[in-house]
Amino acid sequence: MIQYFNTAPNPLAQQPSRYTPESIAELLARLRPYDLAKGEVIMLFNIRPQTIAQLSIILEDMSSRFPQDQQESILEIVTEVLGHYPVPGQPNGDESKDN
Repeated sequence: MIQYFNTAPNPLAQQPSRYTPESIAELLARLRPYDLAKGEVIMLFNIRPQTIAQLSIILEDMSSRFPQDQQESILEIVTEVLGHYPVPGQPNGDESKDN
């Protein structure tokens, strides 16, 4: 089970881990004004959306609940606190290019 958590693309596999007690508390505090459901917050932690399209999958009725500026603010908060999740093979990803 532990090996699963330490294997990409699991967000916990990123080293150093972006998930600390402080980062979790900060993310929860900064998202509180948006009145998100518990499941939505958990999915934000797990998926770490990087685009509005990804965010729309996580937040139910996003376009009717949040204007565009708030959608962008939520993405910025997630990125500022947890960072972007690096995609292997992409710039800043986990794999190095040996070509």
